Amino acid sequence: MKYFIKLYSFFVNDEGKLNWKGGFVILAFPVWLWVDLIWLEPDNTWQEGIDEIKEFTSSIVWLVESELPKSLGLSNPNVKRIKSSTLSSCPNKTLERMINGFMAYPIWTGGESEEGNIFVNVKGGIIFQEKEVDAALQFSVNKDNFRVRALEFNEIPQNQLMITSLLIKMCEVQ
Repeated sequence: MKYFIKLYSFFVNDEGKLNWKGGFVILAFPVWLWVDLIWLEPDNTWQEGIDEIKEFTSSIVWLVESELPKSLGLSNPNVKRIKSSTLSSCPNKTLERMINGFMAYPIWTGGESEEGNIFVNVKGGIIFQEKEVDAALQFSVNKDNFRVRALEFNEIPQNQLMITSLLIKMCEVQ
């Protein structure tokens, strides 16, 4: 999953649009792969090299068309709503901007529990006490508003003080 996160974040900018770097890699990598498979590995035939290029290109197309929008939360209206919202304590920054400026490789998901509660999760890497940790922030959503429901570092629940401190810190980051 970590490599998938790094790969899609390389291809997409903060607005969810294809990065020029990603476009360059999509175009350049098959050439590099071709050189590697055909020129550097004498056992491979031309057809094997072409098949490898086709397979890689197909996986990139699948990633960009299918999985990328899902992992960025582009297909969930509740995720879009939370991303574009602001907090009263940080009115000049959207939550998306706060989180993208603080978390490494944030992944947004949304759904509904069996009880009918609507939630939005965002997971990504942060530095906590000088160590890299996986952070998970959960928002509960209803018709009129939303609230931060939970925070976990490496799957360990954090208290309300830690949630508040993290949100303040996220707001401060440029």
